[in-house]
Amino acid sequence: MRQMNRCEKNRLINLNNVNHQTQYYLDSKELITPCRLFIILIVSVMMIVSLASSVKKLEIVMETPDSLQLDFNFSKQQYLFDYECALNDRQEMLELYGRTYHSGSVEKRSGLSVQEFGDLYDAKWPVIVTDVVPNWPASSWTKDFFLERYGDERILLHAVEGRLVDGVGHIRTFREFFRYLQRGGSQRAWIYMEDEIFSQAHPEIKKDIEPNPYMEENFFKFFPDGIRPWDCMILWGSPFSRSTLHMDPYNWTAISGVIYGKKHWKSN
Repeated sequence: MRQMNRCEKNRLINLNNVNHQTQYYLDSKELITPCRLFIILIVSVMMIVSLASSVKKLEIVMETPDSLQLDFNFSKQQYLFDYECALNDRQEMLELYGRTYHSGSVEKRSGLSVQEFGDLYDAKWPVIVTDVVPNWPASSWTKDFFLERYGDERILLHAVEGRLVDGVGHIRTFREFFRYLQRGGSQRAWIYMEDEIFSQAHPEIKKDIEPNPYMEENFFKFFPDGIRPWDCMILWGSPFSRSTLHMDPYNWTAISGVIYGKKHWKSN
């Protein structure tokens, strides 16, 4: 049998030492200690901060067929809306369609063409279209309709007492929600349902909201199925339920279908 030389003996000794140390750590109850976890946390935070600080403003310039350059700015620079320019554009459209400006109330229209809707109102000015919702099967929804079919379904509620910012979210059944509604509401206390998941979980509900020409242009359709945003939610509130002026997710143009009750849009 061949004798091992000194180098081979040293390698064998080192290997045995490594095996002993490994087995010691595996058998040790102190393998994961608070101190080690704290060190890992510090290192992770440092890596995240380092990555975040290395992100720079990204600008993409694309050449279109007509040589028009489009600049996409993904920095955190604040978006500023040119209100005066929007008013001038609106005045031109009003003259084009032979309409007058109404500042005291939201216009009510029927028989509105898609072209005029896009030119005058879409993402520009509020309007109430009076001949869409009455044709929906959803216009026959009642409390009993939901109670009989979905009484034990869990939904997302918001309860407010005092300031709007102090509202608290709750998950309750429809049956419980209706009991809360029976108590009414006041200027200082109210409750409302705000649920996006329910209509997605029950496609038959969305079928009661028939398509209409004003909603056909839906850019959410271009998102892959796995990340496509939900484009519908159910809002149902007690008297005095309200929200502040806000921007909807994805900066979409909000279309509210008032099926039951009243909704008041304040202009100031």
